[in-house]
Amino acid sequence: MYNEGRTGFSEVRRRTVVFMQPEDNINIFEVFGFYYDKMIDWETRLRNEGPFFKEIVAANGVSRVLDVGCGTGRHAIMFAQWGLDVTAIDPSGEMIEKAGENAKTASAVVKLYQMGADGLGQLNQKFDMVTCLGNSLAHIREKEVLVATIQEFYDCLENNGILIIQMRNYDKVFLNRERYMPLNVYRDHREEVLFLRMTDLISDEQVQFNILVFQREKDGEWKFNVLSEPLTPWRRHDLLAVMAEVGFKNIETYGNYKKRAWSKEESNDLIIMAEKS
Repeated sequence: MYNEGRTGFSEVRRRTVVFMQPEDNINIFEVFGFYYDKMIDWETRLRNEGPFFKEIVAANGVSRVLDVGCGTGRHAIMFAQWGLDVTAIDPSGEMIEKAGENAKTASAVVKLYQMGADGLGQLNQKFDMVTCLGNSLAHIREKEVLVATIQEFYDCLENNGILIIQMRNYDKVFLNRERYMPLNVYRDHREEVLFLRMTDLISDEQVQFNILVFQREKDGEWKFNVLSEPLTPWRRHDLLAVMAEVGFKNIETYGNYKKRAWSKEESNDLIIMAEKS
């Protein structure tokens, strides 16, 4: 089962059409919720990432978790299945609705709220661990908003609470001029869907993230669409500076969920773990 909440703070307009070009101020995933779970192989991903989080939960006595930018709720559901008290937020109504469906299917208790990180004070609760995964912080356009968001994370943590951020390693993206991510494929007895994620490197301060979607129903013709959104490619030094400024201590960075050392040249991910001390 799941518990579902709503807040008027930072709400976004609901969309019922999956394939369309979002307006400039609308996150593309607000029209992409239905296909997000098809783009990601969640079984494999959570099998790889689960041990990393389970170790942190055990080592730090974590019982209350906040997942910011929860998307379709897969990490939040995993935490809830471990017996943790889980709250999850996302500004997209489409994503929150899908997260509720996923939680119900998994018989997991997750408190879900449609809201942005700037509304965390409304939750009136302290957490032992805050997670912000899936390159969510790249949707923040301005430095002052990034600082305010990290401050919100800090404020809603208990003393000695843990923050975990996962981002794409934009240092590597720009160093190697990487534009294409691996093709993701979804197939069942009804349809076949291909997802090509492509990044246009516009400037040092902005990239354009594109998802090219090819879809066809069984024995049907291919349909094609593109969804795009500008992102801010926050680098490791950007995030570490803000986290230190806010007051986080014992900041560690990894290149993957196996805790491999972060490499500007080689790591696909940037994972940051820090403590409110």
